[in-house]
Amino acid sequence: RKNVKTLLDLGSGPGFPGLPIAISCPNLTVTLLDSKKKSLAFAYYACGILKLDNVEIKCIQIEKLVETKVFDFISVRAVSKLKNIIDLSLKFLKNDGQILAMKGSEIEDEVFELKEQYPELIVNAFNSTGELNRKIVKISQISPNEKNNRCS
Repeated sequence: RKNVKTLLDLGSGPGFPGLPIAISCPNLTVTLLDSKKKSLAFAYYACGILKLDNVEIKCIQIEKLVETKVFDFISVRAVSKLKNIIDLSLKFLKNDGQILAMKGSEIEDEVFELKEQYPELIVNAFNSTGELNRKIVKISQISPNEKNNRCS
């Protein structure tokens, strides 16, 4: 997508996938978020050594995060059920933003539940090319134009 400027990496741990994305996209501001300082140790170290000025590291639980900015993308590695991910992170997503969640292969029930509870979201699951038995779930909000064109 064009004009993507910000990424929030939830449950980043040592900085994956946020750090490789920040390195390959220096114009993108990446916020790494994890509740455990020990998990973020490598991310702090790598940012210092590589002088990554486009990375911000926050050691806090998302439930306690008070953030005024919203993000173009949110990445999540299987930290919770999809519904919990949405409940916790949707307020940090721009209206035209996307959430990309890496999940295990058995997610059909979670995707169905999400579509039922959040009709304003577009939810698609794709096979991961890198890891066997993994899915990437892409979650987008329906734009106001699309909402007006939908049948109720």
